[in-house]
Amino acid sequence: MGGGVNDFEYLALVCVIPLGLALVEIAQGLADALKRHARAIGWLTPLVALLLLQNLVVIFWNLYNNQHRFEVSLLNILIALVLSVAFYLAASFAFPGASEEQDDLDAWFMRHRAKSVGLVGFITFFADVVVFGEDLASDWLYRLVVLAIFLAPLVLAIRTARIARARTYLLIANLMLFLVALFLSS
Repeated sequence: MGGGVNDFEYLALVCVIPLGLALVEIAQGLADALKRHARAIGWLTPLVALLLLQNLVVIFWNLYNNQHRFEVSLLNILIALVLSVAFYLAASFAFPGASEEQDDLDAWFMRHRAKSVGLVGFITFFADVVVFGEDLASDWLYRLVVLAIFLAPLVLAIRTARIARARTYLLIANLMLFLVALFLSS
């Protein structure tokens, strides 16, 4: 039994509360949507929720595998908090709030997609370039390709005015993130 926590454990503790609240926000949003829209929940809000959950898994996987690189500093605490709060904000825009009455979740998503999907893109880019950017010099082409393949469908989902296209782009982004997660786990 050692004394105290290491730097990674300390930084992880800083992130736990906002990320835990983000998971609650996703779960509560999905539960409310299922209660209010039993048959017509749509595709877009659940796809954003899945994207957020996958993104969280990939970020934690990367953090765990790179924990030896992290030290407690004011900058690292700030970065951890920015990522955690951005993740919470993205989760809060994945589903309408309980006080917002919405008949069509896809229409609600289309009105708020820049916030939810834009924040997912920010989180991914920020985590990959800022947090894990130390390795960027050695494998910059790989990272640029992965970021482009993942971020391009997110940008297209924000830019499109058609629900069917947004659904396609979110499916592609989910598939790309799933493939990245499989690659990281091997």
